[in-house]
Amino acid sequence: MIAACVGAARRRHRSLQNLKTDYIDLYQIHWPSGAFNSEIVPIEETMSALTLLKEQGKIRAIGVSNFSRTQLAEAAKYGRIDSLQPPYSLFWRQVDTDAKPYCIENNISILAYSSLAQGLLTGKFVPGQKFAPEDNRASNKLFQGENFERAQQALDKLRPIAESHNCSLAQLSLAWLIAQPQTNA
Repeated sequence: MIAACVGAARRRHRSLQNLKTDYIDLYQIHWPSGAFNSEIVPIEETMSALTLLKEQGKIRAIGVSNFSRTQLAEAAKYGRIDSLQPPYSLFWRQVDTDAKPYCIENNISILAYSSLAQGLLTGKFVPGQKFAPEDNRASNKLFQGENFERAQQALDKLRPIAESHNCSLAQLSLAWLIAQPQTNA
């Protein structure tokens, strides 16, 4: 175990050298431990390591991505969480009722990803749009059947609002997103 920790410390130091910096502004856990059948590492162990890096000045902030409110609260028992990166847009709003209230209460920044719902909020995809099998939108529920039809109907209602503000659907969608508490696009 000690050898593994020493090896990891050397790799982190080498990474900083390769980046030509003394620190990383934001170091994030991309998915909760165990996601996609990954190795399960106790959050206490992960947060202890990140907190140590922060104390050493090697990272300035600790973030998590794709964590639920419950997972955020568990991680926060072992160190300060500075940011959450969830999928968040006009069409993906689960964070509104799950993690966002916790983030507001605990001054955790929300760094939204897929802010334009994989391009859907740009308005460039038309009814009947087909995607190549290797395009992840081909299996995304937002781009299928009734969901896609409802999204198109919503876009039809958003277009006049965008036009009245002399902006594109994408600009309107991003403006809505960054107007949400604690949220960045």
